Amino acid sequence: MSTAKDIADRVAAAGYETVATRRVSDQAWEAYYDPIDARIALLRPGASEELAAVLDEAEREAALWRAHSHETGYLLSVVRPA
Repeated sequence: MSTAKDIADRVAAAGYETVATRRVSDQAWEAYYDPIDARIALLRPGASEELAAVLDEAEREAALWRAHSHETGYLLSVVRPA
């Protein structure tokens, strides 16, 4: 895990400058996870043991994001050579 400053420092150390950044919004994450949740609900009945394990993991990932979205996220960065 890194802060925005840590990421900018690593970008600079690699010989680039940060032009712009944007945090992936909670709305974007919900737009990602909501269809996955719906698909899991469709696949869950009658799922094989192997598929159920994959569905369980996907549910855990979404639950972790929802529980900790205020603490973590993705930072999109536009960079160019310095």
